[in-house]
Amino acid sequence: MLILALSYDNYKGRQGIGKIEAGKMSQGQNLMLIKPDGAKTTAKAGSLQMYEGLKRIDVQEAQAGEHCGSGRV
Repeated sequence: MLILALSYDNYKGRQGIGKIEAGKMSQGQNLMLIKPDGAKTTAKAGSLQMYEGLKRIDVQEAQAGEHCGSGRV
């Protein structure tokens, strides 16, 4: 998943919003964050949300090419 923007939710914390480039992403999946300076840290996708218009809906899985948001990034 290529993170394009960050948002914040008072209940879920920091959320990354972006596009899945290849494969699929599931709720609870382990992630690797690579920062611009090359530092790598691990994280877990706490929740996975897709957009239906301007409204976010929770989903269990998203496929390549879809735009979605993931909590706890």
